[in-house]
Amino acid sequence: MSNTGIFWIRDDFRVENNPALSFATQNHDNVIALFIYNNKNFDNQTEAQKWWVSKSLEVFKTDLSKYNINLQIVKGDELEVFSQIKKKDNFTIYWNKVYEPDVIKKGKKIREILLKNEINIKYFKGNPPNQKKSFL
Repeated sequence: MSNTGIFWIRDDFRVENNPALSFATQNHDNVIALFIYNNKNFDNQTEAQKWWVSKSLEVFKTDLSKYNINLQIVKGDELEVFSQIKKKDNFTIYWNKVYEPDVIKKGKKIREILLKNEINIKYFKGNPPNQKKSFL
């Protein structure tokens, strides 16, 4: 397993009881939290919703920094961002599933891209049995 884990943040800004983040921190010396800002995902949202995401990211960044986890925010389409990661980068990518039909469809495409590029991935539906609920 690689030394660096990437925790892909989708819409879950929890430090506690976050299966993907917990697993990444338990299995890697270095963890990077990645948020991909895709304008298309925010087209139909109100300014208040956009403000909430912005403030949530600020708080989440502060919370993560307490555990030496860096938050990276990248602007672009998720498919394009993930297609740029190659095997030589030696990352393992983790995320929590989102159960919205459009998100599921895009998630399958992302998974296919990452597997084609020989990137280790693991995604979570919830807290698996015998797994610590937080990395504290």
